[in-house]
Amino acid sequence: MVERLHLNEYAPYTDIVSTDTLDVKQLSPDSKDESVTMIWLVAEAPNPGEFVNHWKFFFELPPKQQTVRFIHVNMTLDRRHNQNEVIGVLKARTVDYAAPDSGVHRLSFDMQLNATGGDLLRLLLERGRDKYLFTASGEGCRFWCQTVLRDLLEGRFILKKDVDQASTDLGFLLAPEDGLGAPSGRGNFTSETGGP
Repeated sequence: MVERLHLNEYAPYTDIVSTDTLDVKQLSPDSKDESVTMIWLVAEAPNPGEFVNHWKFFFELPPKQQTVRFIHVNMTLDRRHNQNEVIGVLKARTVDYAAPDSGVHRLSFDMQLNATGGDLLRLLLERGRDKYLFTASGEGCRFWCQTVLRDLLEGRFILKKDVDQASTDLGFLLAPEDGLGAPSGRGNFTSETGGP
């Protein structure tokens, strides 16, 4: 792994605080300063009667007192104002359970550069990944995840071969019993810096 002391290009986002499009109320302050050892992309099983998975990231942190910890990074629908809105809110929180084991499908990405949880969150903020609109039917997490993977690849945090595999896997509906092809709903980024 290549050592990098700090990602100076993301310095304008030094303070990671909750906004209308970013929820970090459950992110422990120390996890922002800890090195990410691996990145996980996880698909949840579809809800009954639905034909879409929800995809999200987990940034693995070093164990603390023999407990594995993660920063759970999830673009989800913002239901605070209106149940019918398709506005996304980026939620980042620290969890101390085997989070990637909870999904029906998971991919792991070895870190190629030394980076903290805060460095990776600052990258997402700098790229406008906290400003997202889902499709009218509430789909779009796969497109959001593909865009974040490209950001991580461009930042040289992960390898192209891993992103290529993830892009293939993101094209399928993954149920506990099988995987079926399903078109990916594509949301929209709402800031000038938020395009793919």
